[in-house]
Amino acid sequence: RMRKIITISIALLFMLSVVGCSGPAAPAASAAPAASATPAAPAVPVAPEEEANPKLGIVIHTSNIPSFNVMLDGAKETAESLGYEVVIADYQDDEIQAVSCVENLCTVGCDVILINPMDSKSIVPAIEVANRAGVPVVMFDIDAEGGERAAHVTDDNEMYGRYGAEWLAWKLNGEGAIAVMEDPQMDIVAMRGDAFYKVMESFPDIEIVAVGNGINRDDTLPQMESFLQAHPEIKGAWGCNGGAAFGIYYACQAAGRDDIFVCGGDGEDEGIELIRSGSKYGYDSAHLGWLLGSLAAETCDKIVRGEEVEYRTIQPVFPISLENIDQWPGIEADEMPDESIMKPAWYSDPSWIELCEKVGYTAWQD
Repeated sequence: RMRKIITISIALLFMLSVVGCSGPAAPAASAAPAASATPAAPAVPVAPEEEANPKLGIVIHTSNIPSFNVMLDGAKETAESLGYEVVIADYQDDEIQAVSCVENLCTVGCDVILINPMDSKSIVPAIEVANRAGVPVVMFDIDAEGGERAAHVTDDNEMYGRYGAEWLAWKLNGEGAIAVMEDPQMDIVAMRGDAFYKVMESFPDIEIVAVGNGINRDDTLPQMESFLQAHPEIKGAWGCNGGAAFGIYYACQAAGRDDIFVCGGDGEDEGIELIRSGSKYGYDSAHLGWLLGSLAAETCDKIVRGEEVEYRTIQPVFPISLENIDQWPGIEADEMPDESIMKPAWYSDPSWIELCEKVGYTAWQD
């Protein structure tokens, strides 16, 4: 069963059960006493109140990345199917607002809070607010460096970077100049970059001649235009996410450089269609966003019910290239693909095997 990607606007979220991040409202003033007493009416039997549904609070750092919104859909829909009232707060990459968001979620009685932070350090004070209130915290995508956390649910960001590097090395046959777009300030992107660079160390004839910074096409496109002017020898490029890679690709197109191999990730429809068209945007480390959000919500539910959970759960990414694109189930898929189709297509290509033997690269066999 496939689900349509729904881009969630913050305005709508706040209309539909979103808690603000500006602090709790002031208490209402006490009503004045009545001028004269009246006889009490006879007591009317009142039916016992039904037990309230448990509440899941979700704190996100932004709603401006389409793939994040798919993850949010998966968490919200799964939690609601389990009987939860879901309360969402977006702190818009403002660490002070993150604290206010968590304070408000604790105030409205959330039983567990799922946090998707911008980075691992600035979110710690917000986690400590939940700790003091006795509300368990589950980290989503990025973990934290402090505070008490009950669990961490994430994509395999190391494989994201590794697969991208391998695909480029395969397409370039182990030699040539490349450009990279990274963002070391964002933890999951930094993990991807570290894995990418580690693989490239095994291919000495591939030279990284330009490194830019950004996760949005508006930032990376002008940088790539400059790189192409300064380094016309560039033959390949890696983007740390979909937005970064799209900026790279369209800069190459504008410059008439259809000879440059480009790879990115996140599984967004735009990237998938570029791969399907046979363009030089030929690879995507795609995450199964809806499933990741669903897994996070299920983990929260287990914690509320007192079940033991593994601290870290890592969901694999899907290595999409033209060779296996028809097997990609979509970022909104609600079932994990069979393990047999989750292996990179190049692993069975004789040219890849020969290249790895030549340079002594063996990590792909693990």
